[in-house]
Amino acid sequence: MKRHSLFLLICLLAAVAFPIEAQEGEPEPPSETIYITQIDASRMPLIQVQAYGRNATGESLDFSSQPVVIQHGGQTIGSVEVAGRQPEGTLTIFLVDTPAGIEGQLEAIKTAMLSFAAEPYMREQVDYIAVYQVTGRSAQILLEPTQFYNTVLNFFVDPLPIQNGPTALFDSLGNLINEVDALRPVAGMPVSIVVLSDGTDVVSTQFDEGRLISAAEVQDIPLHTILVGNENLPANEIGGRFLSNLATGTGGLSGTLTDNPVQDLGDTLWARIASFRDQTILHYTLPEPQPGASIPVSLMLADNQEVKAETAVTIAETAGLLTLPIPADSRTLTVPDVTDGVRLSFPAEVRWLDGQERELMAAQLWVNGSPVVDLDPGSIAATEVLVPNLAVGSNEVWLNGVDEIGQQLSGPVVNLTVVQGDRLEIPELLTPTSSWRWVWILGCFSFLALVGVLVWWRRPLQAGSSGRFWENIRLPALDFSTRPRRRPTAPVSDPGPVDGLSIHDSQQLTPAGHALDVLDASTLLVSPIGLNRAHIRLGRSPNQADIVFDQDMTMSRLHASMSKEGQSYRLFDEGSTSGSFVNDQSVPQYGTLLMDGDEIQLGAVRLRYRVVWDITP
Repeated sequence: MKRHSLFLLICLLAAVAFPIEAQEGEPEPPSETIYITQIDASRMPLIQVQAYGRNATGESLDFSSQPVVIQHGGQTIGSVEVAGRQPEGTLTIFLVDTPAGIEGQLEAIKTAMLSFAAEPYMREQVDYIAVYQVTGRSAQILLEPTQFYNTVLNFFVDPLPIQNGPTALFDSLGNLINEVDALRPVAGMPVSIVVLSDGTDVVSTQFDEGRLISAAEVQDIPLHTILVGNENLPANEIGGRFLSNLATGTGGLSGTLTDNPVQDLGDTLWARIASFRDQTILHYTLPEPQPGASIPVSLMLADNQEVKAETAVTIAETAGLLTLPIPADSRTLTVPDVTDGVRLSFPAEVRWLDGQERELMAAQLWVNGSPVVDLDPGSIAATEVLVPNLAVGSNEVWLNGVDEIGQQLSGPVVNLTVVQGDRLEIPELLTPTSSWRWVWILGCFSFLALVGVLVWWRRPLQAGSSGRFWENIRLPALDFSTRPRRRPTAPVSDPGPVDGLSIHDSQQLTPAGHALDVLDASTLLVSPIGLNRAHIRLGRSPNQADIVFDQDMTMSRLHASMSKEGQSYRLFDEGSTSGSFVNDQSVPQYGTLLMDGDEIQLGAVRLRYRVVWDITP
């Protein structure tokens, strides 16, 4: 009994002495900060920057109300557009200090953590949570980062263990801060540490209050602190002041654990952490793109350019541009009704930064975020298109494509303004050319005339002649499709028997359905998988995908999608981590139109697309 009392006395003296040494003055709150997490030049000359920021009180910066400036290669960009928000997720690490004397608070700690691990504060399969415990030397992991509420719930089946020996709060927290980069599931994901403790420290030797704040600032980690009552320390002002200083110095929030932590923490601390889930997407356009291996890019606050984030972007020497050269005075059109679409003629140009001419293998016109039509890659100069999705007001139009070396080409977005009026008024540059209509009409007449001549040649010869020589003439099969097709890897031959049936001249093949054969996957699925919907999503998450591969960790939550297009499906990659491939070719931004027998790879999952044929006599 005397030994136990002596130990408590030593702990009390150390708990008082150690923090006082570190608290010679109140810490200064951190200044505003911004961070660039991704930069993408795949739609060059449009450059996309993903970023987030914190203001001086630790709240998430709103770049739509907080103007920013971007410098590219030392040159200030004139216009920066806020293009939207991207749910990148958060990682929240709970560091729990459980010395003797807090047994009565364990249920409240459990309730607080479970209240955070559910909507709207933690979004399953987007946000992560981990649990560590303070020990005598460093933080000990109790729950590795997880995205699932049930995993956290199962973790609390057993109560949190009590540390009966001396604990090192400072060292445990400091070492945990230094390990954050290795714990971050996604590069650029914001991290917060929530410390639940009575604020006392007995045996730390490496860190003090100042070093902890500095280490957290370097890693951009706000330290949120919750004071937990300890019956052995009835008046613990020193521990409470230390935890409050940690939060103030790193842009975090501080509070006290109560009997109702859900209400007391949810609207403040938990909501603060969740506000960093979505990051801002910024767009800027290069007036004259210059290739370079590493071009510096700086993002700064417009009202305080000392607050900046820096990164670099690479533009390949062989990069190409697909542009719509539509001058500003030709970007407004008056339309009585947009319901049935508007027929327009779009001028288009393609060039490569190194001056080399390459073959354009595919091209697509995009309007308001959707592909409208596949263009003939051999003739994109002026294409008549019926645009079905124009809206009254501003409309975004651009081109996407792929060249012969597999590069994705894109171009700057052109904004077309549609005004509703009594009559159709289209700028001359966008007006469909009537001469092309005559070309089509003359072409049709010529084709019909050719068919008539060949039919006449095929008639029987006059009596007395020998044989029907012209009966052997056959018309070639003509393909008027403007879509680029993949070149076959082997000579195309007669399809032969299909599903055990033979194809005769009097029978016709028509697709009766579509399916996916599962060639390789960790998830056990019935194969083949029938495809009977217009739009189908594939991925690891049951909440986001229609065809779910929940045991295949190489797949993203929403990995790819398939959309019905004519008699087939087009496969799109949905921003997956490992990419989507068809016959070992990466799926471009505008998708890949699937053909019977195509092999699809999503992460390590391999599938085969099949057309189920119906034979019509």
